[in-house]
Amino acid sequence: MKKKFLYSLFALFLINTVFIGCKRDLTVVPNSVVSDASVYTDKNLITSVLARFYSQINGGNAGAGWGASNATDDSYQQDPDDAQNNRGGASAQQVLFTKNRYRAFDYGLIRRINIFLQGIRSEESKKSMSAFDNSSFEGQALFLRAWTFFHMVKTLGGMTIVGDQVFEFNGGTDATPLQLKRNSEEECYDYILAQCDLAAAKLTSSGIATIPATQNKNAALANRWAAKMLKARAALTAASIAKFNTPGDALLEKKDRFGTQTHGIPASKADAYYKAAFDAAKEVIDGGAYQLMTGGDLASAQQAFNKVFNVKDGNTEVIWAADRQSPNINTQWTSWVGPVTHTEGPTGNQLGAPADFVDTFEDRLTGAQGIRTRTLPTSLLNEMIAGSTNPPIMYDLSNPADNPFMQKDARLWGSVIWPQAVWKGTPVDLRAGEWRGEYNADGTLKVYTSAPPAKGTQGTFLTSINGPAENTSNIVNKTGFIPRKWLDEKPGASLSPNYSDIWMIRFRLAEAYAICAESALLSGPLGGPGVGVTYINFLRRRGLLPDLTAGQFTFDQLRRELRIEFFMEDHRLWDMNRWRLADQYWDGPTDSKRVEYPNGTSYPYQLYGYTVNLGAGNPNNGKYVFERKKAFRKRANPQFFQRSSYYSSTDDSWRTWNPNWERNPGE
Repeated sequence: MKKKFLYSLFALFLINTVFIGCKRDLTVVPNSVVSDASVYTDKNLITSVLARFYSQINGGNAGAGWGASNATDDSYQQDPDDAQNNRGGASAQQVLFTKNRYRAFDYGLIRRINIFLQGIRSEESKKSMSAFDNSSFEGQALFLRAWTFFHMVKTLGGMTIVGDQVFEFNGGTDATPLQLKRNSEEECYDYILAQCDLAAAKLTSSGIATIPATQNKNAALANRWAAKMLKARAALTAASIAKFNTPGDALLEKKDRFGTQTHGIPASKADAYYKAAFDAAKEVIDGGAYQLMTGGDLASAQQAFNKVFNVKDGNTEVIWAADRQSPNINTQWTSWVGPVTHTEGPTGNQLGAPADFVDTFEDRLTGAQGIRTRTLPTSLLNEMIAGSTNPPIMYDLSNPADNPFMQKDARLWGSVIWPQAVWKGTPVDLRAGEWRGEYNADGTLKVYTSAPPAKGTQGTFLTSINGPAENTSNIVNKTGFIPRKWLDEKPGASLSPNYSDIWMIRFRLAEAYAICAESALLSGPLGGPGVGVTYINFLRRRGLLPDLTAGQFTFDQLRRELRIEFFMEDHRLWDMNRWRLADQYWDGPTDSKRVEYPNGTSYPYQLYGYTVNLGAGNPNNGKYVFERKKAFRKRANPQFFQRSSYYSSTDDSWRTWNPNWERNPGE
């Protein structure tokens, strides 16, 4: 019977090895089949195989995209309170974070990488190229395997470590020896960290990077620093699990029948993991290969932060990215998410940035959070029912000195488009209607609106084409703000067939500073807030904010800083997950964190702007007033993360093929 390779946990998943070539462009998926022996002695073919691996970790079972690949509308709802998806009506389904929404599981890819490693480590391969080149290929494969396994462990807990093994199975023989047990969660993280170190070593030879920066276009290849960043991120995740798990919680900790702690890490291990995270991140910072992109004045600081995400050329901060090159690989993100008045096609406004995210930003001079809507100093949530005794603040958005958004942390401009902010060279009209000085009986503003007209309609309307408006249209904004990150201003970026070649950043230098800050803050041996604050202040300075003192750098402050810096970068959900706070902050109708607004609630909020019309000759005419309330889409459907969702569930078929595997906690 023909021999087939098999991974131990799936005795019946018989997949032959296929190697594919033969282009060097990592954005092209090759399609010609060549023999196994030819692959490892031809650098072009090796590059083609690696290109296939890179493409496979950007989505599918490997889960590298995590539903956040900024590719299509399927990935719009990246994180629970980063943005509000415009799909569905006012009664849209409650945002329930199902256990398997982000589940990553791809032993098939690990198996293919292991076969590749066997080939690249062969004497034939080593003789056919320099040791320098061979080491580079091996290092990239090791990194991609560690990346894949990290995402599996992050969602499923302790998995089976297969290492470098490639098992063989002859049909009809006993598969029992191949049915390995699961490893502990701690063992899995230790393995990932060790693999990152091995990959980093292979990607460096005699102190020289085996992938020179000049040969790593748009940071598409994983280099030594990407391996160190993966180590830092994985170690921080392990440290968080050890620190924040509730001992004895059956939804967070489990030992299987073999006595292996497949879920949960002992609290005593936290400091060691924090140190591993801190050391790896600091090595990236001290290596000097990357620099934060900053500006000395408001305009340059705003542009610098925007360019981190939306400009590839000359980027000094991005370490590793899922790059795209049109026309072969592109994204429709700009077409779907950009303001419909500015996109070149019929779509846009599919996402709205919530007001509670905008409200987390500080004023540069006063440190105050939130966009004030009423004259008297009431709480942000009470402002919306303040009445005529507390009249609205009227803002002149054309005057930077009177524009409340221009007073904020400079990173706000690179994060969202606010009413009248410029995109593609012209202001974006986000106007919900008009206020004429009147109030409703409940104290809210009495406003006048119209149906947002169709794109291209000529004339003047109370409500702009973009909205915001409370209607069922998918191309009308619903929150008052549009995410700016990942929007491509190049001509044609919202047109078929080429669309945009904007990338998706996986690692950038700012995360190294954030990891050092968090690790030190939460681990006494690393120096506590006194050390941690020095790293978080680097990120605050890019927003032109004053430095925090050690006393001001609390865990609450850390969470807010990370939310601001990494908006729409697929960090927020995983941060809240590893801190074991997701079920407390997104707790559905309970909404227990409402008093902590604007730093986190189950309900997203909207902030609608209305132009002022107080009669002919009134000096306030044309200014804006704002009103805040629960978002239209989710008003009756709050964010809901169940405590049983910290680990994804296992598939029944997995346990059929490997009876040594058990169900995960919460199943």
